[in-house]
Amino acid sequence: MTLRLPSGERPVRHLGEGPTVLCLNGLTQTTANWTGFARRLAARGYRVVLTDLPGQGSVPPLPQGGPPAQAELLVELLDALSLDHSHLLGFSFGGRVAQELLSQSPHRIGRCIFVSTSLRQSQAADLVVKGWLSALDHGGVEALASHALPWIIGDQLLGGDLDLIVRTTSRRNSVEGIRSLIFGLLHHRPPPLADLSHHCLVVAGGRDRFALSIDQRWAAEQLPNASFLEIPDVGHTVPVEAPEALAEAVDVFLTQAAP
Repeated sequence: MTLRLPSGERPVRHLGEGPTVLCLNGLTQTTANWTGFARRLAARGYRVVLTDLPGQGSVPPLPQGGPPAQAELLVELLDALSLDHSHLLGFSFGGRVAQELLSQSPHRIGRCIFVSTSLRQSQAADLVVKGWLSALDHGGVEALASHALPWIIGDQLLGGDLDLIVRTTSRRNSVEGIRSLIFGLLHHRPPPLADLSHHCLVVAGGRDRFALSIDQRWAAEQLPNASFLEIPDVGHTVPVEAPEALAEAVDVFLTQAAP
């Protein structure tokens, strides 16, 4: 379906019935990347809501595409869908947006799952992202995808049809949209982790080359009410590489009693 919001049209997909889990895409993702995971989570008794953020897929970018502005517009989506206490799952860039939404509108969110998310500023990660921006400016989305793939997909996917992944990423995204998201990410200063009091789960891929597992474990330790899970032998794109393991982990987390 397409929602008409004050800020513009937004594509939304729904799967299943039950407690709502809103999933937020990574930098170059669209709702299509969640299909395998969303079907598995919906089968466990959840309503999974998927949407593209401004700058992703066919959604025009924001003048300022960073996580704070993205979170502000997500409140429009929550209002339109009458979501007053939904759970939140943010993958990578979407995890940064989830941080901001927890900070800006804490009463609108139940529990939060951060997947493959760098929850603090990192000079090393910024250097990698600046390399992606250079590739984007010199060769478009296809060059960006080729440059970024070794960082963001695991060994199993790296052994597959990389040309198909590059073509698919290029077809689903625009230079202007991805540039706005990269600029927004590079200028983002995450809110203090100690201020986020929600019950959170931090999930890392054991072979993530970008958002290192050790850094995500550290972030979980800084959050007041968080647990940490590492999924072994998986790279950065956990929802794509290990959809069943992630769906099981999310189900366990959302059904367990609060600490």
